[in-house]
Formats: sequence, structure tokens, C-alpha cells
Amino acid sequence: MIGGGRSGFWTALYFSFGAATSIALGDVVPIGPLRILAIAEAVVGLLVFGAMVSKLVSRRQEHVVTEIHRIAFEDRLERVQTDLHLVLAELQDISALCRAPVVATGQIRARADSASGMCLSELRTIHGLLYRPQELPEEVTLEGILASLASVLRELHAMVQCLDSRSPYLTRNLNGLARLAVEICAECVPRRYTPNLREWMDEIQAVARDLA
Repeated sequence: MIGGGRSGFWTALYFSFGAATSIALGDVVPIGPLRILAIAEAVVGLLVFGAMVSKLVSRRQEHVVTEIHRIAFEDRLERVQTDLHLVLAELQDISALCRAPVVATGQIRARADSASGMCLSELRTIHGLLYRPQELPEEVTLEGILASLASVLRELHAMVQCLDSRSPYLTRNLNGLARLAVEICAECVPRRYTPNLREWMDEIQAVARDLA
């Protein structure tokens, strides 16, 4: 039985801590109705400690997930820029082949179809970046991406002008490019941009309309 005074208080506190952490040693034993109170105290203690551990783990997990998401997003931006440079190099090669009279037309057309598909894929990716303001890159990075896209579309336009005819696949890709490019404008996307980015968007729209 727990006595009164300071000694009894410390004994009760010792028992409460032991019950809450489930490490009670049995040297203090509740009697009668106090057993129900001890059970309730043990349950509440376990719930409180469980909630504290869960909160600490969830905050750490949230930090890790955020960091992984940031790294993945930066890798995605680098991949977009790299892919745009590769597509530009491919388009330049096709245009050079197109001006060479010894190259078969079928070979040029196959590469042109493939290159137009890559252009459409990259434009879809950039379109997605612009319409997700919570994941939008810095404007310096975005300006580089838009400038590369404008160069790709200009080279694609030059390549199309060099071809004798367009395949149905190429025509569909060019129409798809035009439809997506219409939505790449400073008034369309859910964010305000600097004048430099507006100029790149206007150029992308103009070239894409000419392609269609």
C-alpha cells in the first residue's frame, strides 16, 4: 500500500512510469479497484509512446521522401535537356542526309519519323512540367529547356522542308506538336513568367504552327 506524503508520491510516480512503459517490476502492486486504474494507465502509456515513436518516424520518412523526390526531379530535368540535345543532333544529321543525293529516300523517311516521335515525346514532358507549378524548375533552368526546344523545333521544320513527302506517322506527330505548343504560352500555364520565357514560348508556338 502506498503511504502519504512525499515518499508516497514518488512511489506512485515510480509505479505509474513502470506501468506506462510495461516494465513494472512488481515491487509495487495495486490492490482492489486500483488494478483497473493501473490497466488503464498502462494502455494509455503504450498509446502515448507509440504515437510519439510514430510521429518521429513519419517526420523522418517525410524528409527522406522529399529528398528522394527532389533528386528524382533534378535528374528528370537533366534527362530532358540531354534528350533535347540528342534529338537536335539527330535532326541535323537527317537534314544533312536529305541534302545528299546518294542516300535512299526510305532511310531518310524512317529516321525522320523516329525523330518526330522523339520531338513529340519531349514536348509532352515539357508541357507536363509547365502545368505542374508545385514541381516547376527554376526559371533559369526552364529558359534553357525552352531555348533547346525552340532550336529542336526549328531544326525539325528545316528537316520537314527538305523531305519530298510526309508519311502519315510524321503528319500525326507534327499535328500533335502543334496542338501541344498552342498550350505553351504565358497566358495558358498556371504561373506568371519573365519576358524572356514569354518570348521563347511565343517562338515555340510560331514554329509549331508552321510545322502543322
